[in-house]
Order: sequence, then C-alpha cells, then structure tokens
Amino acid sequence: SGRIREHCVALGEWSACRTVALYHPRSDEPDLWALAGRAWSEGRSVALPSFDPASSAYRWRRVGGPGDLVPGRFGIPEPSSRCPEVPTGLLDLAFVPGLAFTLDGVRLGRGAGFYDRLLESFRGRCFGVAFDFQVLPSGIYYISRLPSDLRWADVATIGAVACALAFSSTLYPSWRASRVRPAEALRH
Repeated sequence: SGRIREHCVALGEWSACRTVALYHPRSDEPDLWALAGRAWSEGRSVALPSFDPASSAYRWRRVGGPGDLVPGRFGIPEPSSRCPEVPTGLLDLAFVPGLAFTLDGVRLGRGAGFYDRLLESFRGRCFGVAFDFQVLPSGIYYISRLPSDLRWADVATIGAVACALAFSSTLYPSWRASRVRPAEALRH
C-alpha cells in the first residue's frame, strides 16, 4: 500500500487537484487512508462515499478529519450525515477500489454498482487502485465495456418472464397429448 500511495502522490493530477475523492479501505483493498491526512495538510478537500438511506444511494461528502467518520452500511467507516455533500462536478481527482482492472481501464467492482453510479457524472481524473495481482492483462482476460449497469430488478423480471414462457409453452403440447386415446393410437 505504501508504494501505491507514493505513486498516487507523484501524479501530476494530485498536485493540481483541490478536492480528491478517496475511500476508506476494506481489509483486502490497498490502504490509501494516509493520503487523506496528506491532502488535509496540503489544504485540499477530501470527499468519501456516504450512504444516503432516503435515496438508497451513495453520495460524496466532505470529510474534515477522522472524527467525521461513523460506521457505514457495510461496516466501513464513512462520513456522517453532518458532513456537507459534495457535488460530483467539484471533484478533481478520484481513487477507486475494485476487485480487478484491465490495462485499458475496465473496472470489476463488487457487483452492486455503487461506484458506477457515484462516478456517472464525474468529469475529473479517476484512477483505479489495485495490487499487482488484481490487474488483468487485456490480451488474456478479455473484459468488454458494457454501456449499462446490471440491475437485480431487471434480472428478476427477465427470469420470471422466461419461466412463464417456458411453462406456457408446455400447455398446448400437454393439451394435445391429453386428447390422444392410447388404445386407438396403438391400433394404427
């Protein structure tokens, strides 16, 4: 994690940014939390994702120090609701975690699409943060870009319609079979 933090600070985007979007790491993610302290000491604003129960979505909130954090939805520290919301357009730089990345920038998240929705209108520079083993060579593991986000309600609807069609497609053959008289069918 230390080398990753050094690379992040060495980026030209770091020195040019006013507001940086970070994340509080899980135990299996690169730990960039020390960058928050560095950003504060350099006069930069730090934003972290915070779950908003009213909209069931994450929002960026400005954090002024570790005291602004509370246990979040998944047990990950996140900004309290007292922290001011930061419009995505005010973010200059974002560092986001993922399960895997390709060299051409495709990110594999944890499946809920939280970061996808958080970054929909983001116009700054976004960097995926990963350990070496999480970077997949594009020529070996082909992951294409999809213009949509997987929504579980859509999956359930499609599954229900497919089951209904499969069931209804058995009705006509069953009806026809019920009209056959076995004794007459064997006679011919």
